[in-house]
Parts: sequence; structure tokens; C-alpha cells
Amino acid sequence: MCKVVSIKADVNYQKRQAMNYTISADDIEVLRLCPVCNSEVYVAISEVYYMNFSILTTSCCTNCCFVFRSTRPKALWFQNSWIKREKITNKIDYSFHTALEQRRYNRYKNLAVFLEKVTDKRSMLDVGTGPGTGLRAFKDRAWDVAGFEPDPSRAKIAVQQHGIKMVEGKFDELSEKFDFVSLIHTLEHMHNLYDFLSDVVKCIKPGGYIYMEVPDLLHFVNWRDALYLEHMGNFTIENLIFMGSRFSLSAKYQLFPKTQPFGKTHIGVLFKKEIEHYQKNDLPCPDQLERIKLLYTRGLPKNRIDFPIKYQISEINNLAVTTDKKYPLFDKRNHCFVMSSANFFAKIKLVMFKLIALDNLGQFILNCFRSYASKILPILKDDDFENIKAIKREP
Repeated sequence: MCKVVSIKADVNYQKRQAMNYTISADDIEVLRLCPVCNSEVYVAISEVYYMNFSILTTSCCTNCCFVFRSTRPKALWFQNSWIKREKITNKIDYSFHTALEQRRYNRYKNLAVFLEKVTDKRSMLDVGTGPGTGLRAFKDRAWDVAGFEPDPSRAKIAVQQHGIKMVEGKFDELSEKFDFVSLIHTLEHMHNLYDFLSDVVKCIKPGGYIYMEVPDLLHFVNWRDALYLEHMGNFTIENLIFMGSRFSLSAKYQLFPKTQPFGKTHIGVLFKKEIEHYQKNDLPCPDQLERIKLLYTRGLPKNRIDFPIKYQISEINNLAVTTDKKYPLFDKRNHCFVMSSANFFAKIKLVMFKLIALDNLGQFILNCFRSYASKILPILKDDDFENIKAIKREP
């Protein structure tokens, strides 16, 4: 059975409370098959080296264009690192009144409003509940809710602060079945994607629904993703729908959610669990490989990039982004980028490349202005964040 391992982290807090994590070659595993389509053919886009061995390789499947970590730390290494990080995470403020939790509540409320238009069913399991603030929005709207959260400190907050019923044990052994299951920014963190989904789908009643929300690879990725330790995979809308079809899940609606006002638009798909066997036979179009490779060069202080892009780090002090050293300096002798600390000239150069890499500089500046101004002037609102958009998918 699949052991659920979620690799979510509070990035900003960890930056203020950095600590070092040790890792050895024995802590590393290598995938041989694409987690979405089982293809053996994939192309390495980037490699991250610590000491003299690779700890993180980002690859793209040439068959379905799923981007995943083909070399990565084992789930057990993350679990042991969480224990070391526990004193830090216990100090994070998950109070309902904080801006982060208020946004989380509003996002879930917007989703609840949409789902209530689809069906009158009201039982729901949220996998990756976190501190429970979002699921409270469903509870406040008279849904019968339950949560699953592998981090015991966050699960405790969900129970104590929001009265959320938490389920325990293996998904396929749960006696209760649900009309809805939600996976909101959970799939991208999973080590064993296929086994995880296989077990979760067993919790859904026949004819029920599952909502999956993940970052959009084509909008989310730049060079930094190569060092992004907490994500095991990056999806496009095409390979997410194909992945769902392997479990007889048919995509009924595509949603366009945001995690914050004027932020990036993510991928949301509402699937229906079909009573009869259903699977898409056509694989997602694989001709996005070159575009995806180009995304991983965006913002790098070098014009000509050879693949796989190589990075060298001297320490792991952040479970989300590997290292808090932000500035990639190109080492000509070793043909790799070395992550360095703050340097005035490196900062200027990096900012210039970031600006060059932006698809729409004017829109970026406008969104930044709106984002900051909205905190001072509540009249400035992001309608797309307040009212989640959705389109119906053809079978």
C-alpha cells in the first residue's frame, strides 16, 4: 500500500530559521519510469550536486511531458528531516486571523460555492488538510467533512482550532466513502504518485468526484525549480487529465484557481469517478519538451545553456528550496552553477536576467503594484481570485 508522504513546507519561516540537514548517497533513490505514463524514455533537464554526488535530477518524459525528479532523496530522509525541523514548524502561526489562513479559508470557500452548483452531495475528504483552515470553510457551509494530514502537529491544530474530524490509517481500508475528495496542492509533493492516487480513489463513492489542484508547469517554472526540493513533479493540464483517466476518472470541469490575489493561475480539474472502466487512449502531446527546457533557463545569468543544467550546492539548509543561497554564479572550469551568498554585482546581473526572462514585463509590474496596493486599498480586488473560473471539459 502507498505510504502518504507530503513534503509541504513554510518557505518564508524556514528562511528566517535556517538549519543544516545532512544527506548521503544512501539517502538517494532513482526512478526508472515516468510516474504518469510508465515510459522509460525521459530527458534530464537539470542536476543538483551536493558534495560529489547528485541529490536531485529534474527530468521530462518524452512521451507525456510530465516533469519529475528522477533522482531525489528518499521519503525516509524527509521524514527524519521533519523531526529535526519540528521545533521550528511548531512555532509557525496558523491562527485563523493571519493573512495566510484567511486566504486559505477564502480559496476553499470559493471552491465550495462552485461544487455546490455541480451536485447536492455534501460529504468530503480533504487529503493534505494542513492546519484545517480551508476545510473549515466547507464545514461552515454545512458540509460533512473529514481531513487527512500526515504532519501530526498540523493535524492537531485542525482538530483543536477548527473541530475537523481527522481520518487515520490507509485509504483503501477506510470504511467510510465520500462524495468528494480534494487534493489541493498535494499531488506535486507525492513520492509514490500512482500508488497514492490508486488508494485515494478507493475512498470515492461510485459516481462521486475528486478535485485535483496543482501548480501549472508552464506558468510556475523558472530556473529555481531545479533546486525546489519539496516538489516531486510538475504537471500540465494534459498529463494531469491523462493521469486521472488511468483510474477511470473523467475530467468534467477545468478550474483556474489562484493561491493569492494577483498571483499565478494554477491548474484545477474536477474529475468524476466513472462506474464503468474509462481511460484516455491518446497520450498528451509531447512536442512541449523544448519549451519546457527553455523554462528552466529563465532568469539564469548566462545566455548559452547546455543540458542538463548542473548546480553545485555546499549545504542543504531549507527543506523547501534546498539552499538559502540565492545567486547562481557560473563556474567555467566545472561547467556548473555554484550557489553563492549575497553579492551586489551578482544581484544586479540576476535582476537583469529576471527582467529579460519575463514574458510580459508590463503585466508583471502591474500585478505587483496591485498586490501591494490591495493591502492598503481594499477596493483593489482580484476578481479572478474572489470568484473561481471554470469551463466544462468535453468527454
